[in-house]
Amino acid sequence: MKTKVLFESGEIIRELPDKLIVGETYPNAGSDYRIEKLDADEDTALVYRPKDGYYCCAHHPALYDIPGRGVELHWGYSTNGHWNE
Repeated sequence: MKTKVLFESGEIIRELPDKLIVGETYPNAGSDYRIEKLDADEDTALVYRPKDGYYCCAHHPALYDIPGRGVELHWGYSTNGHWNE
């Protein structure tokens, strides 16, 4: 199980063993993101932010238990961010 430190609070959080599910929506940084596609070989997920139609490729996505906030989706970095027209 991985751990990481949240930059804004310095809290240590732990990665959950739960697998991401295509079609499910998870919170992240005050917004919700829906998993559109998973690629286990590349360890990426295409995520969609419904509030404004933003898409990006999340690298190394995982669910974390955030103290005081609950379960959130986090990823290492993202690429190919765009809005579909």
